[in-house]
Amino acid sequence: MKNRDSNSELYTSCKLMILYMLDNAGQFMTKASISDFILGQGYVDYFELNLIINEMIDTELIRSQTKRNHINLEITEEGERTLAEFQNRITAESKKRITDYLLEKEYDLRNKTSVQSNYYKNLSDSYTAELFINENNSELVSVKLQLPSEENAIAVCRNWEKKSPEIYKTLMQQLL
Repeated sequence: MKNRDSNSELYTSCKLMILYMLDNAGQFMTKASISDFILGQGYVDYFELNLIINEMIDTELIRSQTKRNHINLEITEEGERTLAEFQNRITAESKKRITDYLLEKEYDLRNKTSVQSNYYKNLSDSYTAELFINENNSELVSVKLQLPSEENAIAVCRNWEKKSPEIYKTLMQQLL
């Protein structure tokens, strides 16, 4: 069994690696993507990782936003300051693994974070679908559609994720 000091050092290392990942991704990442890397390396187990992430949110090193069953995480200014001060504690080997992971998954990460959709139920029993395209942390497109049913809202969100490049291109062609 690990002693308390080694757990504390391990947790600190994991926090710094998460900050490093978020900083180098250049955009927010899903909690699932971060978990995939950290758990895949065997640093901590699932429950420990969730404790670490929740503590990082509570201490405002990262912020969390839930959109359509995805938890997106991004580094805060406080997280950037912390990383700048303690980045030397991350081994070169860990930095390389993180960079390799980000490069390998870049398409998947970019796809999950740059095109987003969400829906919610309105008081009038209709639904609103919110559709977004983000690039470099800037919102390119934001659309809200009122829909008569949850099934329609789900279909619109699903189709947005598949067809947003075509829709964006058509909008630009029609409006410019």
